[in-house]
Amino acid sequence: MGIKRVLRTLTRKGLQHASFLLEIRDALSKATDDGPESTLPCDDAQNLTIRWGDSTPTGRFKKLPFFFFWLGLVSFLIALICSFSGPFSGADSAQCRGIYMYPAYARITGFDTNYSRLAKKYHLYLYREQGKDREPAADNVISLDGIPVLFIPGNAGSFKQVRSIAAAAAELYFENKDAIVNPNARNLDVFTADFNEDFTAFHGRTMLDQAEYLNEAMRYILTLYESSNAVGPPPRSVLILGHSMGGVVARVMPTLKNYVPASINTIITLSSPHAVAPATFDGDIIKIYDDVNEFWVQSYENASSSFAQNVSLISITGGILDTVLPADYTIVEHLIPYENGFTTYTTTIPGVWTPVDHLAIVWCDQLRKVLARLLLEIVDFKTPYKTIALPSRMREFRKHLLTGLESYTTQDLTLRNDANYNNLEISEDAQYIDANEFVLLGEMGSRYDRIFELPKQLDSYRFTALYSDGVEEVQIFFCKAMSSDYLPDKQLNELTGCLLATSDFVTIPSSAPGTKFPADSSEGGSQEPYHFLHVNETVLSTYEFILLKAPSVQKKSSFFVAELSTDIDSMQIKDGPLSFLFTRREYEFSGGSLFKEINFPHIWNSLISYRVSVNSAQRDPLFQPILKQSVERPFETKWHVDVTNGSHDISFHSIAPFVPIKDIYNSPLKFSLVCSPESTKVTLSLEINWHRTFKLLFLRYRLSVIAFAVAFTSLVIGYQFYQYQDSGDFMSFESAAKLFLSRHGMPLYFFVSILTPLTSLNLIQRVHGFLQYLGLERLALPFDKSLSMNAFFLGMSETFMWWLGPFLLSIVIFALITLARLIVLIEAGSVFLKEKLGSVAVLSEPSADSFQGLPFSSLKARNLLGTALLILSVFCYVPYQFALVVMALVQVIVCLKAALAKQTSNSQSINLVNYNNSFLLLLLFVVPINVPIVIVFLHNLAIRWETPFSSHHNFLSVLPAVLLIEKNAKFSIPKIRGTKDLRSTSVVAFLFYLATYSFLSGTRNLYWLHHLFNLLCAVIILTDIS
Repeated sequence: MGIKRVLRTLTRKGLQHASFLLEIRDALSKATDDGPESTLPCDDAQNLTIRWGDSTPTGRFKKLPFFFFWLGLVSFLIALICSFSGPFSGADSAQCRGIYMYPAYARITGFDTNYSRLAKKYHLYLYREQGKDREPAADNVISLDGIPVLFIPGNAGSFKQVRSIAAAAAELYFENKDAIVNPNARNLDVFTADFNEDFTAFHGRTMLDQAEYLNEAMRYILTLYESSNAVGPPPRSVLILGHSMGGVVARVMPTLKNYVPASINTIITLSSPHAVAPATFDGDIIKIYDDVNEFWVQSYENASSSFAQNVSLISITGGILDTVLPADYTIVEHLIPYENGFTTYTTTIPGVWTPVDHLAIVWCDQLRKVLARLLLEIVDFKTPYKTIALPSRMREFRKHLLTGLESYTTQDLTLRNDANYNNLEISEDAQYIDANEFVLLGEMGSRYDRIFELPKQLDSYRFTALYSDGVEEVQIFFCKAMSSDYLPDKQLNELTGCLLATSDFVTIPSSAPGTKFPADSSEGGSQEPYHFLHVNETVLSTYEFILLKAPSVQKKSSFFVAELSTDIDSMQIKDGPLSFLFTRREYEFSGGSLFKEINFPHIWNSLISYRVSVNSAQRDPLFQPILKQSVERPFETKWHVDVTNGSHDISFHSIAPFVPIKDIYNSPLKFSLVCSPESTKVTLSLEINWHRTFKLLFLRYRLSVIAFAVAFTSLVIGYQFYQYQDSGDFMSFESAAKLFLSRHGMPLYFFVSILTPLTSLNLIQRVHGFLQYLGLERLALPFDKSLSMNAFFLGMSETFMWWLGPFLLSIVIFALITLARLIVLIEAGSVFLKEKLGSVAVLSEPSADSFQGLPFSSLKARNLLGTALLILSVFCYVPYQFALVVMALVQVIVCLKAALAKQTSNSQSINLVNYNNSFLLLLLFVVPINVPIVIVFLHNLAIRWETPFSSHHNFLSVLPAVLLIEKNAKFSIPKIRGTKDLRSTSVVAFLFYLATYSFLSGTRNLYWLHHLFNLLCAVIILTDIS
């Protein structure tokens, strides 16, 4: 009975409150004719005064804005702390070693304006390693006797960045030539382009200028060899080595009209963003990327074309340590077939085994030695194109840049290609080894032969061998058959059709107790690497026996171990990210084989990082377990050594935001575990590493912060305009944001939550693309129907990431409200200084008549003259982005002057301040989109490049914004027309469109937000003067 009484009381009170709220709502709907302030009667004869401009949420919605603000603060702190705390460790730590060289640079003065119109701005140099390369003669005549190579620096890069790789090549050729297998190798003549540290990533026209200049430079370089004393025919092509945006410029070169046909057949790029543009501030860059990518795809469609038969492209990236651009952007698999190139990571490359940051990739000692050796192995001075044929070239690329354990590299195995078979006599003391038994040899191991008979009745079996430093004379033969001859005194057994597989061993990092990093055994490291052979039934099916000649073990700590395994220790785990959301999963291997595998076909999202631990019961092991983490395509491998010692961070690059890829099923996360024979009961545990996940988010979504900020600011300003037209009071940005969040915050969060799964639908992408652009620009969709890519919102296609949109939105809401308060605080400080200084004022105070909403036609002649000069300068010399930055400074002054003249008793004065502050807030997030182009313009001025800026002179792209800010400078505010007026509705509708576009497509089309902002200014002007 007591419970029922309480429920009846609560129901009665609730109905009374509901009736009260309905009366308020009805009264408010009638109060619009009474002015901005109305008095409403209540049941208790009290008066309730409501100020429309200071509307605040009430009831159960009152705490929602504070919830969103604190949620944003927590999200911001999480992102900040995770981004700048916790250094990378283990396989992800930087382990590049320093280098020394003796560089000299000879400027090619003959390449002047007679050959290129850009020769005044750019220059060409020839690198010479002092004491090794042939230096210019006394009369500065350059002698060329090697293979031409051209280095292209990246965004704001220096031509001197070539010195590390060029010095390594000179040292290898002149001091250690015997280490080069290629008999037709010659020294390298390394040319390098000086672009005066141009900002290629910001400006599409600059990218085209560099490509145009380089094509002319290539033509000139090739003519230099016509009169040289170089051995062999004069070269017709030049090897290209590009860093960062320089690699993209190299791909632009063949698309231009001044390209010298067949002058490029080999391009090696370092940290170059081939897949998508790293910055989207300039629409020209987006168009260039689309055109260039389409050109390369079409050039390879015809397999018999000259391009497909000769041109190779290799993309090398440093992986997780590259904080300038996401390593996912460097893939080329969607552009070229694997017969012509691939993407690889420095953690994959044998002898490097360390991630490398964006700048270190040109000087990292381990990598530069690998590249120097690779370049000298692929050149051929006897041919006019100065490189070996494409199939042989690709074989060298796979040999030097991949682990040798990928399915892609099995085509290069001696066991599949060599036809030099031998017959081998079996010694009388040879021992036959059963399947799943180890052959373990140490310092005192027996010297007799071992024979494995391969099972033919099984569908799956593998052979694995591993040996350490100090083991010599390793000979493993794979034989096709066995024959027997009976002699009078004995039986002679012989293996026929045998191939020696020693060359098929690959190097992997050593893992002795206490080993911290895989790079400890890299090129020049403190330890020697292990040697590893692993072949499966695909290769073994053509053989019947394996003969192991006992090697010589020289050291006590050295070992050799081999195994033929028919009990495959492999697991396919169906768990996806959701399975690891709140828990850690453990997986136990059933067998005791040397090589174990565990595949996660549903883990392919590059945004999510994990933490792995391996436990094993082992006693006096030969070596500590080695964990190989890999993604098949693109080819990324990481080695985790001494893996049972603590946990290890797992981050990988597979399916990434906005990056096109052909097939997600080739890109899941895989683990391979190499364990000592003594290891038993091996378990692997996996969990999500949330700290690492949040740490890497900012790198991929820093552009999204601008897009989200423009979106939410547009929504709030649209709400301000609506309330202004309805009541006559223009609310402050903070008040409007709170009211908007209290009424529409939950729907907004729901909207950004479902966008990730919705935009991944192909139908939604196509429909949205058609409706969104309407021919105004190219669709942000893959040009190849076989590619899959989510080009909208946050670029993800996994439902698990639904929380990412609300997370970024929360950060933006916190930042915007904080910035709005900061603007008000600065204005209050200005008012305080004005009161202290008295009549001494920095800014002139406007008159009282300034707040009466002056028409646009009242602009003074001086203002019109200044506007005309600014627009004329855009038309003739400066980019329109420069004009917008100038007008942003004017808007800052307008806000300060309005704040200094603010009259608390004058509602029009308050409206003016709030309107200008909100407009400034939106402008502050549009200006960063324009600043990169301004930087390029100022850089051209700094190097005294006197020609007009090469692009962005459409004055209509900034005229409405300039006129509106000039109008704001006269303290004019849009007129009140009522919410039902079409002109007022058009402003609110366009702001809603701007917000929607910013959410859906802003990240990959930031430049378009400028044009939409400019159109918004035009709409405000036209609706105000019509």
